[in-house]
Amino acid sequence: MFSAAHRYLWLSIVGVLISFEAGIVQAELLSKATADGCSIESSAQQLYPGEEFTLTMTAFGDKADMDIVENAGFLGTLHNWVGDLPATLTLLAPLESSDYTFYVWRENDEKVYGGCEISVEVIAPEYHEEVYSPSCHLFVEKNTEKNFPLEKGDELLLSWRTENTSSAQLFLAPTRTLNVVDNNRLPEGTQIVRNWYEEEYRLQVWNRNGHSSTCIANINDITERPVPMVEEAVYVRTTGDDNGVGDQTDPFKTIQHGIDVAVQDDAITQVWVAEGRYEEQIDIDGKSQNISLFGGFNLEDWSDRNVDSYETVVTSKGSWALHVSVQGQGIVHGVSHFATGVTQVMVLPKAGAAIYVSSAGNDGAEGTRSDPIPTIQGGVDAVMALNQDGDSTNDKSQVWVAGGEYKESVVMTGVAGSISLFGGYNPRPGPDQWFRSIKDHKTMIKSPHSWAVRVSDYDAASTIQGFFIEAQDAVGESLSSIGIVLNDISASMTLMDNEVTTLAGRHGNEGLAGNAGGVGLSGEEGGGTTGGKGGDGAPGCEGGHGGGGNFPGMAGNNGGTIAVPINRALAYDWRASDGKDGVGGGCGSRGTSGNGGLCVNPFWPLGPPHSPGGGGGGGAGQGGSGASGGTGGGGSIGILIINSNRVFVSGSIFESGYAGNGGDGNDNGGTGGPGGPGGPGALCWGAFVAGGGLTGGWGGDGGDGKGSAGGDGGLSAGIIRVNSSITSSSLAANKHTPVELGGKANGTGGVGSAGNGLTSSDVHLDVRLD
Repeated sequence: MFSAAHRYLWLSIVGVLISFEAGIVQAELLSKATADGCSIESSAQQLYPGEEFTLTMTAFGDKADMDIVENAGFLGTLHNWVGDLPATLTLLAPLESSDYTFYVWRENDEKVYGGCEISVEVIAPEYHEEVYSPSCHLFVEKNTEKNFPLEKGDELLLSWRTENTSSAQLFLAPTRTLNVVDNNRLPEGTQIVRNWYEEEYRLQVWNRNGHSSTCIANINDITERPVPMVEEAVYVRTTGDDNGVGDQTDPFKTIQHGIDVAVQDDAITQVWVAEGRYEEQIDIDGKSQNISLFGGFNLEDWSDRNVDSYETVVTSKGSWALHVSVQGQGIVHGVSHFATGVTQVMVLPKAGAAIYVSSAGNDGAEGTRSDPIPTIQGGVDAVMALNQDGDSTNDKSQVWVAGGEYKESVVMTGVAGSISLFGGYNPRPGPDQWFRSIKDHKTMIKSPHSWAVRVSDYDAASTIQGFFIEAQDAVGESLSSIGIVLNDISASMTLMDNEVTTLAGRHGNEGLAGNAGGVGLSGEEGGGTTGGKGGDGAPGCEGGHGGGGNFPGMAGNNGGTIAVPINRALAYDWRASDGKDGVGGGCGSRGTSGNGGLCVNPFWPLGPPHSPGGGGGGGAGQGGSGASGGTGGGGSIGILIINSNRVFVSGSIFESGYAGNGGDGNDNGGTGGPGGPGGPGALCWGAFVAGGGLTGGWGGDGGDGKGSAGGDGGLSAGIIRVNSSITSSSLAANKHTPVELGGKANGTGGVGSAGNGLTSSDVHLDVRLD
């Protein structure tokens, strides 16, 4: 036994450090075979971050003295029990050098323990410019029954997808490893665990540059998972027929047809797919989001399902095989998928092709590592200038941007070559300057405008990677806040590892009131036996005829109702449509002419009575103009893609703000103008003369103009595509803010329809121009 005066005893052998702390427990060297009683070894003493290595542990004892190992394991940053000894534990090297301490609990007259420790040195790897940052997605669900609540010991299914990954390791808790993921399961895989541990499960992934990323799945996020139910399914088999009925005896041939049929029947929520290879593209969209797809069934027996034994594979010669654009209640389980026709060309960082940018740079800089340009736009302009010079020896096609905040917007347009932007480089002078870590060296494009990056008329493959991008609130009438605009991109455009934040779009403006109609003019005086000419109407309105009229003109009609299309697509100014203007009021009716009078002349007894003409009718009043429609609300959009069909988006986060409300319509159509007065009738002349023509009638008032419709509400979305498609998409997150409806539709005598606001609860929102 150790005395109190010797509180600690340290024994060191080659590569092993042993410590016993007698003040905490009784400890002694129990083994008669060795001096330390345990050993630990590593398969490598020097490792790169993320490199696999194995620890081997052994303990020694003498059964005659009841010197029996009761338990063994690790405590501290690694908290794993190792089971029977000797044992091994396979790990991935951490970011920094670490110590691993192995403890042994023994059983004899008293419980005592000993410990063995080994140090593993971690060194920086060779940097590979072509390697992208690793990313992962981890999901957890209950593996068998739908019954809830989740209980201890239940089987859980962990599933994952990774990108740009060379190694990965699963954790049952922050300090408790499960295992290293086999290389053949790195892109995607599954593993079953028991629910004995903590709430969070983790997957840590590494790339060859020693960069890592961790994704987390929490059991509190588990929802009821659909399981195969015979009465809720249609069936698909490689030997089937899409003209069949889709049951077990007459299955369909293609998976997409099975999904389409299931969508039409509320009682069908599942598609069962027998083993085999299906050459098709499968699209799970908003209509089919609650349809579950189950593979792994025996070709001859639908009651026999084993996803490992009965492999179900979807393959496509296109750029994608399975596209899930909406995440609903349905799941895809037991179906592998891959595409063979991906045409995306991804531009990778290449030091020799770079112009360098740092916020610490100086105006007039050359753009080299030691003399960086201070703005991103300056770096882009430098590459463009070299491209336009036609210098065949120029190989500059990239802009490398050091971490920092850049208060600017970036424009790349009409470029006769490729320009790629790469952020995340170390800005600090020293041996690690221009070493890249997107996470550690945050590169922010904080635009002072309502858009941040605009790329148009591009015909060469390009990449934008590693930026935190923010566009400000929209300013001006009905404008949107947009992070990245891609317009007319004919080559491959890759957007990776970016975080895009857009703020609020502008509200639309209320429509303007209509103008009052003009006044009709007076009719002319009658003369002789001819009536006076009718007065001119207000512009566009006809005057009355002379003679014969003796009643006022009739009032004009009110304008009609005008409707606004609901959810109209965005126009190229990237805002919602305006409300329709109200219709103008009609012209008033023409004033009637005055009747002719009768003149009696005693000096002309043999002649006929003389008939002076009546006054001309008054001109019609002009209709009031309709009120103008409310203007459309602006949007909040992460990426707007227009006329571009080879865009690749991966590992990015989009957070969209409030979209603008559509402007209200105006209920004040212009009032119709009053009709003009009729002209006076002609008088009888001479002594003792009586009578004369009558005054013409008043012209009718113009009709009132109509009120207008409200403008459409704006959009809040991560990605909007206009006449475009995305080659592939894997997003880290997509957050949008719900928007209000379009503006109210007002108007006297008729109400226009209000346009609804659009939200994007999906990853993609397709907008087509009518």
